[in-house]
Amino acid sequence: MRKWLIRILICVGAFVLLLRLANWGIRRSTTLPVPPQPNGYEQLVAAARGLKPLPSGFAELSSEQIRQLTQQNQSALEKARTALAMDGGVTLETKKGWQDQHDQDLKDLKRLAVALGVEARSHLQTSHTNEAARCNLEVIRLAQSMSRGGILLDGITGLAIEMIGASSLQALLPQLDAAFCREAARALEELQASREQPETILATERAWSARRFGLVDSLGGLLGREANAKRFTQFVQRARATNARTQRLMLQLAARAYELEEKQSPAKAADLVPKYLKTAPLDPETGREIPLLVK
Repeated sequence: MRKWLIRILICVGAFVLLLRLANWGIRRSTTLPVPPQPNGYEQLVAAARGLKPLPSGFAELSSEQIRQLTQQNQSALEKARTALAMDGGVTLETKKGWQDQHDQDLKDLKRLAVALGVEARSHLQTSHTNEAARCNLEVIRLAQSMSRGGILLDGITGLAIEMIGASSLQALLPQLDAAFCREAARALEELQASREQPETILATERAWSARRFGLVDSLGGLLGREANAKRFTQFVQRARATNARTQRLMLQLAARAYELEEKQSPAKAADLVPKYLKTAPLDPETGREIPLLVK
């Protein structure tokens, strides 16, 4: 009886050891993106933490409240602008408690997007339309900075913020002058070129999850394969739709600058090259030049 018990204990011990080795191997079989140093993302988060609390119902703020809140946040906003001009990437960690801190960082960055929106409203109150539009452009820049090097949650949050920034900028398009439109079109062209692709974000998500949860992640992935595939597909579709919308906005800005300076509408996107854009953008689905539907 004792021999059988010893054999059972040996088998259980060997099985546990194999599980531990498999878990160790899975957690170390992938690598995570290494952010640049100095890291603009970390400075961006630090700037966001320095914002004054936003009052509830900020959409109903009076003109004076908007002015005061913008003034109070000027220091944090200037630090954020410096950080946005730097190379950066999400600093991913797998230690316990990191996810909670990262969730809070994302909340702070969303507050930064709102603060930039409030500043845009402050500029509109004084009829500084170009400056208001520049704030919206910075919201788009912030959205893409939040996604770079990050996991799925970062990508989803970034897409939502980018849509808000692009919609706000597009609403101001008829009031913008040629110089700003040209500047904004070139800025968006650069952002499009450095955009974190959804496939890259999903690869980072898988790598981070494997390193964080090891064998548990592998087993969970097998059990939830269908649900994960659906979630990932929806994210890729949403990312491509957001990319297409920002690309159309880039073309509209370049076309408006062309119209204001050349006193006529461009016939095609190629007419905007090289004065307003470096290259005519192509449809990622067809590989053909995107039609210019701007009036």
